[in-house]
Amino acid sequence: MVLRYSSAAQFSNQTLRRVFPSADLVLIAVVVLEILCLLVVISSLFGRYLGKRMEKLLVAAHKIEQQDLEFTAEKTKIAEIDRVLDAFDHMKLALKESLARQWQDDKMRQDQLAALAHDLKTPLTIIRGNTELLLDLPLSDEQKECADYIETSAMQMQNYVQTLIEVTKSWESTQLNLQKVDVSCLLQETKNQISGLCAVNNIRLYWNCSQYPAVVTADHDFLIRALMNVLSNAVEHTPQGGEITMEVSQREKMLSFVITDTGKGFSAEALKHGTEQFFMEDESRNSKSHYGIGLYVAASVAQKHGGRLILENSQATGGAKVTLEIPV
Repeated sequence: MVLRYSSAAQFSNQTLRRVFPSADLVLIAVVVLEILCLLVVISSLFGRYLGKRMEKLLVAAHKIEQQDLEFTAEKTKIAEIDRVLDAFDHMKLALKESLARQWQDDKMRQDQLAALAHDLKTPLTIIRGNTELLLDLPLSDEQKECADYIETSAMQMQNYVQTLIEVTKSWESTQLNLQKVDVSCLLQETKNQISGLCAVNNIRLYWNCSQYPAVVTADHDFLIRALMNVLSNAVEHTPQGGEITMEVSQREKMLSFVITDTGKGFSAEALKHGTEQFFMEDESRNSKSHYGIGLYVAASVAQKHGGRLILENSQATGGAKVTLEIPV
C-alpha cells in the first residue's frame, strides 16, 4: 500500500484562506514586490548621486560656452567623468590661448588701420586747403570744374577716413569723459556744423530747441558726434528743397533730441536693424559713404550715457524720425 500526501502553507484565518488559497504564492509575490521596491529606491539614489557628479560637467561646459575660462574643474571621484573634465580643462586652455592670440592680432590690425587713417587726414586737409585757394583765383570754366571735382572728392575721402576711424574704435570698451556740459553751447555748436551742410544741399533747417536743462552730465565730444551722425544721415536722405527739424525737450528725467526729415523714411528692415554695425540695404536710408556706421555710433553713444536711440517714421512728414535720449 502506498501513501501519498501533499502539504501547503495556509493562513489560519478563514477569511484570508478563502481569499488566498496558497500562502506560498503570496509569500513569493511579497518577496518580488520588495525586490522591485528596493531596485527603484537604489536606482533613484544612484540617479541623484550620478546627477550631482554630472552637474559639474554641465557647469564646465556652460562656462566654456560663455568664454569664462578662469575656472578649475572639480573632480567627482568617478574615473569616467573625471576623464571628461580633464578633456574640458585641456580644451579650456587651448581656447584661452587661441582667443588671446586672436585678440592681439585684431588689436594690432586696429592700431595699424587707426594710424593709417590718422595719417591720411593731413594730406587730405592740405588738398582741400589748396583747392579752396584755387577756387578763389580767377579760373576758366574748365579749371573751375576740375577744382570742384577735386574738392568734392577730397571731402568724400575725408568722410571715408572718418568712417575708417570710427570702424577701428572699439565702442564697447570706450570710456566716456563725463562732465557738466552747457546744453545751449552744445546745441549752438551742433547747429553751426549742420547749417553749412544743409545750405550746400538746399535743405531748410528748423531749430525748435527752447525747453531743456541748463547743464547735463555727458561726454561733450561723443554727444556732438552722435547728433552729427544722425543729422548728417538725415541730410543725405532728404531731397533738395526738403526740410529737417531738430527738436529738444525734457520729459521727466530724460533729455530728448528729435531729428525729423522729409525723405523716404526707413524701410521695415532698417527699423529693426538700422543701429547694427555695417547694416546696409539698397533701398534703406544707409548711405554708401557711411557703410552703416553713423546710426550704430549714435546708438552706442546713447547707450553708454544710459539712454537709447529710437528709429521711427514720422506720420507728419513721411520721412524718418530719430530720437536720441539721455538721462538728465
